[in-house]
Amino acid sequence: MPRLFPFTLLLILISPQLSAQTSASVIDDYIRSDMSRYRIPGLALLVAKNHHTVLAANYGTANLEDNVPVTDHTSFEIASMSKQFTDAAILLLAQSGKLSISDSISKFNEPHCGIARRLGRT
Repeated sequence: MPRLFPFTLLLILISPQLSAQTSASVIDDYIRSDMSRYRIPGLALLVAKNHHTVLAANYGTANLEDNVPVTDHTSFEIASMSKQFTDAAILLLAQSGKLSISDSISKFNEPHCGIARRLGRT
């Protein structure tokens, strides 16, 4: 199996820079520009708005050594990146009043672990 580089995954939250009317071609140009500027070798991207796909695309190279392109089947090493997204989701839920960071996880079916403790985990 080819060696994948952890930095080949780029997760982009496109909100203030791109309006709801932004077309797929504008997003595509934006991605290609930033890939060049930040020397990002490859990424897979899905942009969705209101449950509809605006753009689904693969860019660049998944494996620099063998010049393997990113495809729909490329596996990316995400390391611990999912923790930040989980934390952000928890904070958004807290901000909207749907939970408190002082709630016990057992309230949500996992005993003996508080949300604030989860947010501090590295």
